[in-house]
Amino acid sequence: MNIIGVTGGAGCGKSTVCEAMSLHPNTITFDADAQVREFMAQDKQVRQEVAELLNKPFYTDSAEERSQLRENAFVDDAFRLALEDILHPRVKSALIRLAEEHQNSQSYLIAEIPLLYEASFVECFSLVVVVAASEQTQYERLLHRRWSRTLIDRVLLIQWPMAKKTALADFVVWNDGNRAILEKQMLLLLERIF
Repeated sequence: MNIIGVTGGAGCGKSTVCEAMSLHPNTITFDADAQVREFMAQDKQVRQEVAELLNKPFYTDSAEERSQLRENAFVDDAFRLALEDILHPRVKSALIRLAEEHQNSQSYLIAEIPLLYEASFVECFSLVVVVAASEQTQYERLLHRRWSRTLIDRVLLIQWPMAKKTALADFVVWNDGNRAILEKQMLLLLERIF
């Protein structure tokens, strides 16, 4: 089984690229953010650890609590690191379990991992695709999603610089243009990978 990691900056188009790759036959997908949402909503141990981190008796995964988590994570480095210590090992274990379930297949596992390099997931992958865009494009896309400039600045500060990620990548998809340009790059990428 080939395990392909897809990463990049916020607002660069990782999900769009993963969606296009998943249309290829014999692909299995993994979304780290979706896995985190599942843990937060359903895993009692995770909820208890998050409640302790928030100094609350319990965590219900309400919209208000998710907003508080997000706000704390982007303004308080110690809080963010503690939250990552709760979540990242579990996400990595879930990815490894999925890969092991399909290890004897001819499938490709496409895994969208926003913090692939930052969280030291790179050893899990046969190859890594970085989806990149200029900071201006990231800002425009994230503002369109109704993110505040303060939040955008903080997220971009926390994530590795795009140049560092692209230097480590096996493949780079530059997603600063329109959909047609991205589709042409995707055709070339798919020819090389599959």
